[in-house]
Amino acid sequence: MGRVSKYVSDQVLQPRVDVACGHCRKFGKPVLPYYGYIVDPDKAARPRQAHLDPFVSQLCTTCMNSDNTAKHEHQVEHAGRNLAAYQVPVVSAAKAFHQLPDVLPTGADFVWPFCCDDFCEWLGTARDEEERRAWCQHDAWQSKSNENPAKTGVLHLFRCGSCEKNYTNETQR
Repeated sequence: MGRVSKYVSDQVLQPRVDVACGHCRKFGKPVLPYYGYIVDPDKAARPRQAHLDPFVSQLCTTCMNSDNTAKHEHQVEHAGRNLAAYQVPVVSAAKAFHQLPDVLPTGADFVWPFCCDDFCEWLGTARDEEERRAWCQHDAWQSKSNENPAKTGVLHLFRCGSCEKNYTNETQR
């Protein structure tokens, strides 16, 4: 698992250090895209500003992993429906979901893979057709799809941090 973000491989992570975190307002820490809000504005670095505008678009991983930031309600509902469709225990995923950075495109059918009671680590995207085919042969969710993922869209690659099973976004449909 990544050192900066548990759910994103350090090799593909492109944190920004030239902008301030939306919660602690510190510069120089790796900041990632995160679309959510500050739960208790009084605990933010600038409480007055947080009361006026509690929404954030980037957070450092320390603040992302705190209990004082959360995803927007529509993101939580969307994730809950998708995770339930794959028999993921939503209660187990709830806290971890709020710690996922928004580094991937999320659409109506996108589900960040969940395995061994946690979300998987995003390893990046397949670089070419050969890598796509090789990865898809070892995809733990392959049986959930009738499609050939080597033929469709961008293939996001994931790996479980516990059992090391491979997953992709395309085989979850």
